Amino acid sequence: MLIGVLILRSRLLPRAIGAMMIVAGACYTVNTLTLIVSPDLLERLNPMILLPSVLAELSLALWLLLKGIAVEAK
Repeated sequence: MLIGVLILRSRLLPRAIGAMMIVAGACYTVNTLTLIVSPDLLERLNPMILLPSVLAELSLALWLLLKGIAVEAK
C-alpha cells in the first residue's frame, strides 16, 4: 500500500497505477491474514485475490519499461 501512496503523491507516474498498487497491497494483506486465520478459505480465494496484484505490478513494470518516469528537464 505504501508504494501506491507514494506513486499517487509523486505525480511522476499515472495516478491509476498508484491506485492499483494500493488495491494490490490490500489484496496481499487479505491473502496473508487468510493464510493465518483460515487456510481452507485461502485455497478458494487464492486465484481471485492475487489477480489485482498481478495486474497492478505488471502495469507498473510495463510502464517503467516502456515510458519511464516523467521528470521535467531543468
